[in-house]
Amino acid sequence: MSMVKCGPTGGAVGPLASGESGWSGSLGGADNRQHMIAVTTHSQTRGLRYTMPMLLAGRLIERQLRDAPGCERYANVMVGPNEFWTLTIWRDAIDMQKCMRDGAHGRVTWQQPHWLECYWGMRWRPGDHTSGEWEGDALEWPESATGASDPDSGHRPLATMPSWMQAALGKSVMTEQRQLAGAAGATYRLRVPPWWIPSALRDLRRLRRTAAADPDSFRLSLGVGTGGALYLLVISTSGEGLDRLRSSSEHGRFLSRWGDRTWWSTWEPESEFGHWESQRLRDGQLADEPLLLDVTLPVRPTAAREARKTLRAGFDTLDTDTLEVLQLLTSELVVNSTQHAGLEPKDQIGLHVRARRDCIRVEVIERGRPFEPHVPLSKPPEDVSGWGLFVVNQMADRWGITRRSGKRHVWFELRTPVADAAR
Repeated sequence: MSMVKCGPTGGAVGPLASGESGWSGSLGGADNRQHMIAVTTHSQTRGLRYTMPMLLAGRLIERQLRDAPGCERYANVMVGPNEFWTLTIWRDAIDMQKCMRDGAHGRVTWQQPHWLECYWGMRWRPGDHTSGEWEGDALEWPESATGASDPDSGHRPLATMPSWMQAALGKSVMTEQRQLAGAAGATYRLRVPPWWIPSALRDLRRLRRTAAADPDSFRLSLGVGTGGALYLLVISTSGEGLDRLRSSSEHGRFLSRWGDRTWWSTWEPESEFGHWESQRLRDGQLADEPLLLDVTLPVRPTAAREARKTLRAGFDTLDTDTLEVLQLLTSELVVNSTQHAGLEPKDQIGLHVRARRDCIRVEVIERGRPFEPHVPLSKPPEDVSGWGLFVVNQMADRWGITRRSGKRHVWFELRTPVADAAR
């Protein structure tokens, strides 16, 4: 059997290698899957007049992907006249980086063409669940795909690129993974004869409704490849949300009915860039929850103590261990701000706390100087800065740094029952 790439049309566009079996649930074995990555992008144009430029850009990139080393699968999906999303699956990050920076993809995508209303993307690593086949062709993952070559060799250095592009290409994956911790994605692909498309769309819409009804649903997108393949993208703020979808009757019925005509896989996030209608997973899961505490702290050595005192008074119904962790992490971030943010005595530090039934979020806000966050992998010496982020990275469920209106928000989230905890 010849292994082929399937492009936006869903059809074969060129032979790659030979194999004996389809892309089954094992994806070529666990040893090979660990190096695989996927990239999903979502675009919305400013109007119908930009539909044709987007389609032409997609064709240029399709030609590049057709011959790109390491690109195992790609799909270009049209949701509507001004909405598109793509999925590319790669053997390893090095091949992906080279393709994204060079050729048509580099010229079209990174220029942020003025016809786009919003652009969002995510780098994924394989999740724990997958089934079915993509056109019944095998995917052969190399035993060791990390490679020893320099991915920047002969290409534009990452350091010269905008920060959001660096995230897309992988410079900030470790920090991004902490910001996105707990989120998850899934893709469904279904290829049927034209006369079955209405029935297939009906089933996918039912599956989309089930996913949309979940409280942890983030974004969903259902579209058609120009050759008739149907694709559903599901993004959840939690892995539990996808587990509920996977265990639903609609999911089971869909896979049972369409059998080997469908393929689906779960994914875990590595790095997010851009925004989807002003929404981003890397802002955490509680960024839009109502404020429970809004406190202003002075820039002085006592600020951390005042923050601990405020949390103790506002959340004294939390269990002792959780309250101590909450106070410790908050104190470390406040100390970072007072000692390392370059603030003046007249400045102020904001402390925001938000919560929902199973999670609590703390933000420390200041107008400090920009910096590249450094998180040591082990306990640093006492005289080295970075201890605060080390503690946060070790103990928080997720954390991150964002900038809004000229201010830096350093935040963390802890999973813990907090119902009626704040007073």
